[in-house]
Order: sequence, then C-alpha cells, then structure tokens
Amino acid sequence: MLSASIDAALALIKTGHMFKSLVRLTSVAVTLSWNGFSALATVYDSNGSSINIQYIHDNFAVNGDTITIPAGTFTWNTQVVIAKNITLSGAGQGVTVIYDNVPKAGGGDNSILMQCTVSGNLRLTALTIRGQAQDTSSFNKGTISIGGSSRLVRIDHVDIIRPGTGAVVIRGVRGVMDHCNVDTSNFKIAVQAFGAGFGDDQFDNPTGLGTDDFFFVEDCSFLGNGVGGAGATDIYAGGKLVFRHNTVTNNNLGSHGTEGSRPRGARAYEFYQNSLTDTISIMARAILLRGGTGVIWGNTFAGNDATHTGYLNAITTDEYRVWNSYIQPWGVCNGTNSWDSDQSPDGYSAIDQVGRGQASDQIRGDIPINQRTGSAAWPRNQLEPVYLWNNTWHQVPNNPGQYIANNQ
Repeated sequence: MLSASIDAALALIKTGHMFKSLVRLTSVAVTLSWNGFSALATVYDSNGSSINIQYIHDNFAVNGDTITIPAGTFTWNTQVVIAKNITLSGAGQGVTVIYDNVPKAGGGDNSILMQCTVSGNLRLTALTIRGQAQDTSSFNKGTISIGGSSRLVRIDHVDIIRPGTGAVVIRGVRGVMDHCNVDTSNFKIAVQAFGAGFGDDQFDNPTGLGTDDFFFVEDCSFLGNGVGGAGATDIYAGGKLVFRHNTVTNNNLGSHGTEGSRPRGARAYEFYQNSLTDTISIMARAILLRGGTGVIWGNTFAGNDATHTGYLNAITTDEYRVWNSYIQPWGVCNGTNSWDSDQSPDGYSAIDQVGRGQASDQIRGDIPINQRTGSAAWPRNQLEPVYLWNNTWHQVPNNPGQYIANNQ
C-alpha cells in the first residue's frame, strides 16, 4: 500500500496536478484498534481546502488513515463527504479555523459542511468551525452530520462558533463528543441525537440504561442566548443520548416526542453531573422532556439573584399531542385515538410518552402500522419511569416555579 501511494503521488507531480504537501507518508507501523484495517496507517497532509480534502479522501485515503488540515484560516464553499473510517485532524482549536460557506438554502443534505456516513472508527479533531452562510429557515441540518452503523465515532477538541445551521447531528451511530465548545447564541441547536430512520427499531429493544448503546456528550461547553427553542440538545427519532459533565450557559436541554411527523420521539437519555446557568433571562425550564425515559441526577440549575435570572422550573414534562391539533400520522391524544392506550379520558398512556419505554409491538412503514394488529394501534409501551435524584435547582427570586412541572 505504501509503494502504491508513493507511485500515485509521483504520477500527480509529473502531470502537474500535485498540490503542496499532498501526502506525508508515515513510515512506521501503527497498532490500530480498527478491525480489518492495515497495520500501516498513512497520514495525508491537505492544503486546507474542502476540494483538496475531498480529493485525498476519494483517491488516496483508506480505512484507518488520517487527513490533516494545516494551521490557518480557510473558507469552505463546498461540502466534504466522508464515507471512509478515517481521522480528519486540524492543528488545534483556534489554530485551524474553517468558515462554513456551504449554501444553506433549501435545507437539503448538500447544505451540511461535513457529511459523514461510516461503519467504523471516525475521528474529527483539533479545529474550529465558524458559520458564514446562514440557514434562515431553521432547517438545522447540521454543520457536522454523522450517520451509518459505526459505534466508534469521536468528535473531540472542536469549537463550533455561531454555526450557520445546527452544530452537530448524530443519526444512529454510537460514540462520543468530548472537549468541544459550541456557541449557538445565534439560535441554532447544538447537538441533535437521532436514531436511524424513523427510530422504530429503538422501541423494539430494551432501553439499556448504563450501557454503551448511546451517543455520549461529555466535558463540553455550550453557550446559548437565553431564549428557549434551540437547546443545547434535541433527541428525536429514537435517539439515545448521554449528556454528562458539561457546562451549559444561557441555554437548556430538550427532546422531542412522537408528535406531528412520522419519526418516533426520544427513546432514552441520561443527563447527569452537568452545570446549567442562565444569567441573562428567565428560561421556562432547564430540561424539557417530551417523550422517552431515562435518568436525571447530580445536575445544578442556577441563575443570578441580583438580576433575577435563571430557570423558572427545573424539569418540565409535556405531551404535545394533548394540546396541538396534530393530524396524521399520530393524531390528537384525546381518549379516542387508537395509537394511545386510552386508559383515561385524556388518552393516557400516550404512545412513547415520558415514562414509557420498550414497546411490545413493532411499528413499521412510511404510514405507520402496528405489525401485530395490522392497523393503527397502541404498541403497548412498557412503564419505565424517569428517575431523578440529587439535582440542585436555585429558584429565581420572586418567580415561584416547580422542580417538576407537568404541562400536560
């Protein structure tokens, strides 16, 4: 593989297409943790442009290799698509700076700066991304979007500053995001954790609290603008997220339920040992739960007594289908909807609601169908309460709220 790479590089030089520092070939064997990869990984030094990085990825890099981005400031007008299990590494946070100028109009997949679909180890590290082109319609498609079957994703030591669209979107993969700084004070969602597809399969399986069957976000900082609606987190389509040891300033944590469109809601979450502080406004809550189950413990929710800022409520639960006039596919939760258990006049238990977990029945199809009944029918979610303990909530002076507020 080494000889072939050298021959390819020389061929490019001879034809006049060689770019400066196209390839730095590592001459030592590297012990790798990836299964099925060569023991000899190669490092390719790009010139920092998105076109150059894409060319190296498509024509040289193989699973286990690294593409570097040098120190400097670069504007990317075109998307980078990563389909190999590689490392993309800058020279450091604030040292390698990329301006995302990929057009955002229409909110299609081509509006994403880095679109990754991988099956094995993927690492994005040591760089800063700043938004330039703007998503003015709140598509929140993601500056970095990672999907596929991988359980070995890592995003670390990356700054994302006022991105033009949502910062990070996770679609069904497992791994970790750590030691990152995300500034979404321009009203973008920081981390969106989705399952694969509609998320139906996640409700077929046990919740798995305390296992590695989650995407982890840890030891990161998040900055918002004190206005609800674009949180540090959003969990949807069967997403499973562990959010721990993070610092959140002027923002909160959120999730979606099984509500107005085909995807299912949040499947599971673990929020623990985080510090959330709002010093510029009164936000309605620190954590909003709209579906799924999990644990919330050891967090602090605070504000500023002098300015009467903070979180009106610590944790809020909500069932949007009770008070929104949703039509298909799930409809309104009103005591007569076949998607709910309708044990009470208000529709309890609602499909995939907060405190419900694994379903006994599978749901499949673009138009959802319960596979046991062949029709729209309650999938028999098991009762799986959300457990809370040892959270510290500092109430906003003269604004009495609740530790747990049940909107519906």
